[in-house]
Amino acid sequence: MKNMQTAIPQLKAVKNVDRVLSIFTLDHISGTEDGFEVRPLFSQSDWALPRDVRQQVVLDDRIAPGFVVSEDGKALALVVRLEKNLATAQQIEVRTRLFQILKQQNLSSYLTAVSGPSEVVYMQYQAMIDSLNILMPLASFLSFALLIWLFPRVLAIALAGLSIGLSALSAIFVLNVAGQDFTMIHSMIPPMITALATALIIHYYNRIVHYSSLGLLARERSLQAAEDIFKPALYTVLTTAGGLASLSFSPLPTIQSFGLSSAFGVLFMFFVVLILMPPILMRWDRDRPWSKGRGPERFSAFLALSCGRFALRHAGKVLVVVFLMLAVASPFLSRVRVETDVFRFFDEKHRITVDTQTVEDQLSGTITLGVLFETPQVDAFQSPDFLLYLQAFQNWLEGLPEIDESTSMAEIIEDMNWAFHGENPDYRRIPDNQDLVVQYLFFYDGDDLFELTNRDFNAAQVTINLNVHETGEIRRVVEKIETYLREHPYPEVRSTVAGFGSLFARLADMIVKTQIYSLLSALVVIFIFLVFVFRSFGSALLCMVPNISPALITFILMGAFNIWLDIGTAMIASVSVGIAVDDTIHIYHGYISRRRKGCSPVFSLMRSYQHAGRSVVATSLVLGTQFFIIAFSDFAPTSHFGLLSGIGILTALFFDLLVLPALILVLNKYFVRASN
Repeated sequence: MKNMQTAIPQLKAVKNVDRVLSIFTLDHISGTEDGFEVRPLFSQSDWALPRDVRQQVVLDDRIAPGFVVSEDGKALALVVRLEKNLATAQQIEVRTRLFQILKQQNLSSYLTAVSGPSEVVYMQYQAMIDSLNILMPLASFLSFALLIWLFPRVLAIALAGLSIGLSALSAIFVLNVAGQDFTMIHSMIPPMITALATALIIHYYNRIVHYSSLGLLARERSLQAAEDIFKPALYTVLTTAGGLASLSFSPLPTIQSFGLSSAFGVLFMFFVVLILMPPILMRWDRDRPWSKGRGPERFSAFLALSCGRFALRHAGKVLVVVFLMLAVASPFLSRVRVETDVFRFFDEKHRITVDTQTVEDQLSGTITLGVLFETPQVDAFQSPDFLLYLQAFQNWLEGLPEIDESTSMAEIIEDMNWAFHGENPDYRRIPDNQDLVVQYLFFYDGDDLFELTNRDFNAAQVTINLNVHETGEIRRVVEKIETYLREHPYPEVRSTVAGFGSLFARLADMIVKTQIYSLLSALVVIFIFLVFVFRSFGSALLCMVPNISPALITFILMGAFNIWLDIGTAMIASVSVGIAVDDTIHIYHGYISRRRKGCSPVFSLMRSYQHAGRSVVATSLVLGTQFFIIAFSDFAPTSHFGLLSGIGILTALFFDLLVLPALILVLNKYFVRASN
């Protein structure tokens, strides 16, 4: 305790610390011969008291138990309140300094739990760093290993590595220029850009290999390959960037910046791979023919052609089976829960989860609400009637099972009245006389009261500690409070529910808006692009089928496996749709080009799968694998993003290889019959 008392002035002096609350800093009101006095709950003179006496003084306080000391007196707490609106880096800097002070004062060995919103931010930051340190190198290694396997050529691998690195860094650069914190959401950008860049490079290098096999030398094959894929690649990049940019419609700034910076990274990736890379290859690549790993190529070609043949031979059956499967699984869509619990982002045995449970068991809930009361009339809240209104409100609050503690200025007024009357328990109540309340407030010289009201006494708040963490539960508590305040208004007083808990509760609504706005805008943007690319409304509608599928399957899986729609998964649908459309464009572009030359539907489809299909399979497997690597993260939002995005990519591949050709063939036969 002495070490803690010594540490508090040092903790208070740390930059961006607003206040440090403990038994040494909380006000305590006690009676005197001529009235009452306000002093620290535990002052220097209390050291002279016997241990059991000074412990009882602390435990008899109205506010301290459950706040800065456990009910049994076996645990003490330091509540460090930071300045408002601190960036993540500033919060981490404060935390580092606080722990240095605790270590200097030999308090580290007594520290059993650390919790609160700022500690959650720090744990998320640590999870993000761990993911980047482990998963990003693993994703990069996989990309390089695959490229070396497919294209064993030193210059090609070097340029690929440079292009991937520049593309990923460009998105991070945009974040820095915009002054945006690098958060857990943004940690998903580098692996995603790495995967997309690898996929585009594979498309480009595949065409170089093709022209190399025809005998073209370095300059001609590099140029011809770039010209061949320039248009379809441009269209795919624009649709992917459009899908990502649609996240800017989210009301959550973090998701907005994720979408916009990722979209910029994708556009810059196109510039690097198809604008900068070809001239370098034309100048520095040797005329020696490109060789290619036969295993991956054979597998990709086999899978693409086998699926294409099967779909064309059993087109009707494929569509019926897929439709029935979706119909059977569709009820799971109604089971998708919009919910966020920051503590469920971590494993049950994670330190922040265990520490939070310890704090809530020993003290009270770490999620807080504040109910603010305001009136234009100065000194209005010195009225005994209003103080009794606050008291009744608190009594109602503490009857709710989700609430551990509530505090208001009414309790401090009661303590002053009790102390003034010789600490007589009968006087621990609100005075009937407003003049007496005014006198009490005039002589009050502490700090705690003005945490709960302003000095004009026309604004006051009730602070509430909740023992629930899920946004749905918090929202229900907020709704109960708002209903009570509507049904029991105080004349000419406006009330507002605010605080971290209220913001957290409203997060669910913002996530729903994010999902609706971003997905709809992504679909609209992609549809417009497809109409522009194929110059056909019908073709655009047809190509939307395999691109809606990833979002649909993702939501079905979320409902089936109780994966919440939260801040981490709110982006998946838009991202999956934006990426999935790439392969559809490559396949359908080859098909429609041959149809316009007079080729039959079956021949056009099989030729498209023979040429574009192998690249589509290879790039989809690369993208899916990269996302599945992210799924190994210990941090739930990152893990769910990787898992569901990977499944979305493979779902899109399934629809591109089986459903799209079957749908094209069935519709073609239908229109032929109709025209006849």
